Amino acid sequence: MEQDRIEGVEALIRWVKPDGEILLPGDFLDLMADGYKRGVRPPLEEANQAAIGFSELDPPIYCGWNISSKFLNNTVQPGTDMDWLKALLNGLPPEMTVFEIVESTVIDNPEATKTLINALRSKGVRIALDDFGIGMSNLERLLEYPIDILKIDRCFVQSPTRESREGIMRGLVEMSKTMGFEIVAEGIETQGQLDLVRAAGITHAQGYFLGKPERADYWLAETLRRRSQKSPSARQF
Repeated sequence: MEQDRIEGVEALIRWVKPDGEILLPGDFLDLMADGYKRGVRPPLEEANQAAIGFSELDPPIYCGWNISSKFLNNTVQPGTDMDWLKALLNGLPPEMTVFEIVESTVIDNPEATKTLINALRSKGVRIALDDFGIGMSNLERLLEYPIDILKIDRCFVQSPTRESREGIMRGLVEMSKTMGFEIVAEGIETQGQLDLVRAAGITHAQGYFLGKPERADYWLAETLRRRSQKSPSARQF
């Protein structure tokens, strides 16, 4: 955050049905996982092409995607050739892709999930643990699964007790140095919250104060505009 630059974006996908009904990811991520198992891709060309656009910037920025519990629970079996990953990314560079696991996701087969995560990481895909801090088993999950990014839930930065939350965040920062993962603070909505995470040593953040959700073409244009000014003010990661 010291340089206030955009390093990544998070895809907020919605499924708009022919009748106008809008489905949130929780309503269709498992259906997507089932489709990939059968070799059927859902119509996500627009989202995928937008993500490729971000990866082609110079320097590129990554795109994060949520993955479902069914995906982790052996719907997609990692094979030696990893052809399923190529089909899943559909042209998106693995090294510019982050798969986000929601902290509350139920994992039925921990060993298979470890195998899957390691297979993804071996191909360059990074793994993020999302919404960290809202579940009872989050520390165990952090220790059990290899991750690259830890996304701290907004409850840490929006809590009324500043001293305790800052202490927890400082502890996570020290843990990240030992375990080798990055930390992203979610839910930044005020300058005070941004100052708090900075004081705790966290250098990546996202939230409405830094940039509200917009269409991909908006953020592509905005990224280029801010880079052209040579003093970018964006802090959406």
